[in-house]
Amino acid sequence: MNEIVKDVKKICEDARRRSNERVPYFVSDYEGIGILEEGIHEAREDFRRCIHLARNVKHRTFDELPQIAGVEAEALSKVAMTTACELILLSVMAQKFVDSKGRRNRFTQEHADMLAKICPEAKED
Repeated sequence: MNEIVKDVKKICEDARRRSNERVPYFVSDYEGIGILEEGIHEAREDFRRCIHLARNVKHRTFDELPQIAGVEAEALSKVAMTTACELILLSVMAQKFVDSKGRRNRFTQEHADMLAKICPEAKED
């Protein structure tokens, strides 16, 4: 399991790097939250499909329909992979949200510092 976790972390880091090359930061918290909510919704729907397929595998197995159970299990495998990908993407977007907030906060502080140098009376107490 530890090896899988290491692999997934590397995949997340690579996906984040590629994502940041295309669109480095969220412009606002609202944009980031919207993206996160969309990712959660998609992952939730995929996971619901996994539960449904897993139940079908169980029922088909107990109904002694092994060929149908096999088809359902193959579908479950594919949907589980899609769900894993959705969750990796969600992890990447959550980190992008954190990075974006940090960048905006640094920019705001740099802007305030610059303004204070140019116009000392504008400095907030």
